[in-house]
Formats: sequence, structure tokens, C-alpha cells
Amino acid sequence: GLWQSATGVAFAAVFGMAVLLRTPGDTPPPIVIVLGANPEAASGLAPARFVASLAADGRSLVLKPVDLPAISTARALELWAVPAQGAPRSLGLVSPDRGATVQRAGLLQGTAAFAVSLEPAGGSPTGVPTGPILSLGKVQL
Repeated sequence: GLWQSATGVAFAAVFGMAVLLRTPGDTPPPIVIVLGANPEAASGLAPARFVASLAADGRSLVLKPVDLPAISTARALELWAVPAQGAPRSLGLVSPDRGATVQRAGLLQGTAAFAVSLEPAGGSPTGVPTGPILSLGKVQL
């Protein structure tokens, strides 16, 4: 029984050391995109700025507000993936307080930029931006 206990303790120690000493995988760092205030937004609107962190595998994006004007409850912020050509695709609504997290495969596929627009409450009724684009950030890899 003594040698079995000693073997069990030795195995646990070796396993514990292997876990502690393992090197992290070759996971590339996330891609950071700054969405700056859009100078072409309607005059009279305060600037809006966001920062987006995109997983290197392109499957998740976390958007955080950095500088945001007060948003009326009758309005909503909507995040868009903007292709080089063609219509933007909605990635969902953005909370003025918490931002947004998007989990979707292929977020970077065909995306030249990310944008945030000011829309009616509930988001764009047409599937494309209807309000001013408050913030825009080009994807540069």
C-alpha cells in the first residue's frame, strides 16, 4: 500500500508540474480596431468613438464605447460590418453603457470596416443604415 500511495503522489506531482509549466499555444493576439468619430456625420451630433477587439480567428468581436453622447430612448446604436462593395450587414444593437459582443463565424470575411449608426429604437427597419454613421473604423490587417 505504501508504494502505491507514493506512486499516486508522484504522479499527481508530475501532472501538476506539467500543467504549471506548459507553454501557452501559439494563439495570435486579438485584432484591435478603433472606430473613430465620423467627420461626415450630421452636424450637431457629438462625436462617438468605440474600440473593437476581434479574436484572431475572426469568430468574436467585443465592442466598447469610449466616448459617446447621450442617446435618447427613442434611438438605438447599431453595429455594421461594411464590405468594400455592397450593402453593410447588421451585427446587432449596441448598448450605450456596455457596448456589444458578437459571436459569429466569418466576421472578417468581406469586411473592410465596422461602423456604428444611430437608428430608431429597435434598430434599422430596412436592414441597412437609415441614420447617420456616428463612428467608423477600417479593418487593416
